[in-house]
Amino acid sequence: MAKTLAQVVTASRLILQDESGADWNDDRIEEQADRVVHEVSQKSPCVVQEVLPATEDTKVLDITSITNLLWIVKLEYPIGGNPRNFHNVKWLDNTSIEIDVTSAPSTSGEASTLTGTVTFASGSTAVTGSGTDFDGELEAGYMIKPSGGSRWYEVASITSDTALVLVEPCRAADDGADTVNLTQYCSEPVILHCAELHTLGATSTLRPAEEDCAIQGIVAYCASAWVNNMRSYIKQAAQVLDWAEASIHDITARITQSIADLTSGRAQIDDLRATMDTAIDNMSSRINEAIDNLSIGQTYINKINYGGSPENDYANYAARELQNANTYLNQARGYLTEGTTADRYGAYASRELQNASSYLAQAGGFIRQAGGGLSIANAVNSYQTWANNKLALYRNALNRIAKPKEWKTYPRD
Repeated sequence: MAKTLAQVVTASRLILQDESGADWNDDRIEEQADRVVHEVSQKSPCVVQEVLPATEDTKVLDITSITNLLWIVKLEYPIGGNPRNFHNVKWLDNTSIEIDVTSAPSTSGEASTLTGTVTFASGSTAVTGSGTDFDGELEAGYMIKPSGGSRWYEVASITSDTALVLVEPCRAADDGADTVNLTQYCSEPVILHCAELHTLGATSTLRPAEEDCAIQGIVAYCASAWVNNMRSYIKQAAQVLDWAEASIHDITARITQSIADLTSGRAQIDDLRATMDTAIDNMSSRINEAIDNLSIGQTYINKINYGGSPENDYANYAARELQNANTYLNQARGYLTEGTTADRYGAYASRELQNASSYLAQAGGFIRQAGGGLSIANAVNSYQTWANNKLALYRNALNRIAKPKEWKTYPRD
């Protein structure tokens, strides 16, 4: 019995070793299942008979009612021939085809629904009805189909309003009473043998080999998707390492600036010291000169001097020298206050080192963060190998189930 989509998802989880759904939720697996069903269908399509009514005096058929169509293998018209009247198809556009025959149909068909409740019996050609009008609505050669049924059936004969006989036995999928007033019929039918997408949901058209192939494909694509997702984390870790490198460059810049600040401060201290020493030396010279002037002036005290008062002059000289000495003293004091600029350079250097310490902590955090992402690299590489092997097995399975396309030229008449 064909697996449903839910069963296929469960089977895929077992192979992926993710029974709890921690890595892949149902939506992600079903997304890959849809992709795989398309690929399986391209290799081994679901071949279905679709029925359309012929139109008088035209060979063109509207195919917009056919869903999931991949291509049309061949066409049968009129039906019931022995051998069958197969023809090729000419594609006009995405919505219409042309029957490759010499003459267009001379009769128009009709597609509608039967009155009443129609009951099909699995394995039997007998069809019964309740409230039906078989002999009024149908003729031999018409085709009927249960609503939502698996295929169309050709009517061989009509026994009464409530009984008819089919050309072939009813399939198990169509067994039972159909919904009232919904059984389809088609007069003057054209049978199209269509290659269509498989269905995988509450029911499935996949055969066992196609089903196994689909599960292999789902597993391979889920594993590859997981690897790609993990590689994004590794790529992000590489980006974080770039951030760490930038922080390290910032550390170097801050240390370099700190050294420059200390160098500038040291040079200014040396310059200030030399200038201040000069000012102090000048002050000492002026004091010594004042002492000499006072000493000379003392020799003139208590003496009679002609033409002036030299003791007063030397006292004035000494006073001026002391005044000059005081000027140099104030100058030296000014240089001392300029020493605060050197202090500021020291403070700048201290702050730069503090900033460097912050960048160091930041770089360490980035490196630890990157380490977490890079630690999964080996596991990802190993899983990549496993995923590649699963993908190779899936490709081989696709080749095994592939059906050769039927390309045959049929007679036009």
